[in-house]
Amino acid sequence: MKSGQNFEDVDSRLNSRGDWPGEEFLHPLPIAAMAILGINDHILKGSGYLPGIITGKLSDFAGLFFFPLFLTALLNTFMFAGFRLRRGVQWNYSLTRGKILGALFLTTLIFAPLQVSSTWGKWYIRILETVDFLDLFQGFAVTMDPWDLSALFVLPFVYWFGKRKVKRIPSGRLAVLRRRMASVAQDRSVMETTFRKGTQDVRAWNPNKRALEKLEKAVCELVEHPTKSSEEAVGRSLDALKI
Repeated sequence: MKSGQNFEDVDSRLNSRGDWPGEEFLHPLPIAAMAILGINDHILKGSGYLPGIITGKLSDFAGLFFFPLFLTALLNTFMFAGFRLRRGVQWNYSLTRGKILGALFLTTLIFAPLQVSSTWGKWYIRILETVDFLDLFQGFAVTMDPWDLSALFVLPFVYWFGKRKVKRIPSGRLAVLRRRMASVAQDRSVMETTFRKGTQDVRAWNPNKRALEKLEKAVCELVEHPTKSSEEAVGRSLDALKI
């Protein structure tokens, strides 16, 4: 099989390994956090089942866990759409270290002022009401409580959660790298450099350098000779990296 032939078929089979945007948000932990927030806000608060000091903080902790992951998933979904709709687009729609840090920063930037600034609270509610132009939600309210800032302690756990995803190479990263490397397939050294640049965050967090080197060689071989055997070699290298 010649280089450049049947790349769509190769991408399709790589996709079957779990290639979707926002996989970090579809994990049971953020889904459970969303469920906890909903149950707490609509059932537990004011019911007397739990003390008010617990129900008052539970939603903050749950919301701050899933919200950064929601932000990265939303961004990656838009990037995934561009990646799929246009063959020349090389956007990395997988989770990255930069996206994790950016989402954590934005979450803090939104949440922290709400607890200390009534002006920001009013603007925040106005933004929510504007976004909710169909009136699907009603009764937006913000209660200022500086003690709620303690919920920010959940963010390092979100960072740890995202770090685990990245160091195992998040789904979709290989499809992105395959496309980028295919555009420079005439030069093996450039392909290798492209792979290393595209996995810098993985290399910073994953100590299994040997497995990464094997994966790099396998992906280069897949780009140069997209055969079933080279595709299987990528799969084996990826599985070894994730053990």
